[in-house]
Amino acid sequence: MAATNGSSDPLVFHSAEFRELLLEEFGDDPSWIYHIATMMSLDYRTVYGKLYKQKTISYGIVDEWLTKLGMPGQVNHLTAIPNPRWSQERWIKYMEERGCV
Repeated sequence: MAATNGSSDPLVFHSAEFRELLLEEFGDDPSWIYHIATMMSLDYRTVYGKLYKQKTISYGIVDEWLTKLGMPGQVNHLTAIPNPRWSQERWIKYMEERGCV
């Protein structure tokens, strides 16, 4: 699995936006978090924490979850933002390494 705290990915998603996407797919099931946790082979608290306790989720985790849930194209419906845990210097270095700056 990708880094659990999301600090290594340059791009992240707002947890609330990702949660809404999952609710559209699984929301009519009152135990939708348990369902996702089972499909992901994760503990309920891990899934709940990422969706309700964290402000952001790393791009890698979202991509992995959506792929395992059979929703890989849905990542394009979310808005990726720069990782707020990265310093400006780290972000600039990352962009320079890719020829973007």
